[in-house]
Amino acid sequence: MAEQHRLLRPNPFAGDTGEIEPELAKAFAQPLANRATAVVAALTTGRVVLPISPHAQPADIAALTAGKLPVADEATTESGCASELELNSSIPEVAYPGGATALPVFSSAAQLASWGGEYRPLLLKTRAAAALALQRYDGQMVLDPQSSQQTWLGRSVTVAWITEMPWIAPWADPELASYLANIAEIDQAVAVEVHAGLQGAAVIQLGVPPASAARQMLLAAVQKITTALGEDTYLKARFDVVEIRPETLESSVD
Repeated sequence: MAEQHRLLRPNPFAGDTGEIEPELAKAFAQPLANRATAVVAALTTGRVVLPISPHAQPADIAALTAGKLPVADEATTESGCASELELNSSIPEVAYPGGATALPVFSSAAQLASWGGEYRPLLLKTRAAAALALQRYDGQMVLDPQSSQQTWLGRSVTVAWITEMPWIAPWADPELASYLANIAEIDQAVAVEVHAGLQGAAVIQLGVPPASAARQMLLAAVQKITTALGEDTYLKARFDVVEIRPETLESSVD
């Protein structure tokens, strides 16, 4: 009966040839400051392509891009992961900043084929992929790894997808820089700003006025920020991949 139920269930990806979805293509074309936010928004109601190791006869992924692609069973386990993936599939992993590993997902079957032609593509709703990432990789995913479109998708993103809450990028949170400066007890002479970086990373920019003690001030600020990022629960929840960028500010000329 259960098998009959699965067979009769509508295919959520009927007609999907594995090409990149239009909204995600638009997101990749956004300027750097908006790109990661646009990518997360596009994926929220979209799907990804998951690489699956073949177990029987390897499929020709190039031939699949124009026809029917395998679809993950919509039935899920208590953890929210598709049971078919849990029981029958072998999923590769990729490197993630900080020496961790992550779940690789792709915007299209063609992107997967260019990354690893030995894998077959499996279409999966983003939320189901996020649940899989939370179970196996502490919520860490990499979209289109080793490509010009590579995007880090950390735990804050996957948790937002699972809980169906909006994701607020660190650089879009007006209170985060002030909180960071306060919790790290940064000298008031040091300017703290948060910006969008490459591949979905956040950049914490520290600036000090030109002075003989500028180097010492920057080194102290970097150390305090680094400690705060590793110890403060709120900051660990808000920052996934982060770069600290210290600089000496140019003196103003009247």
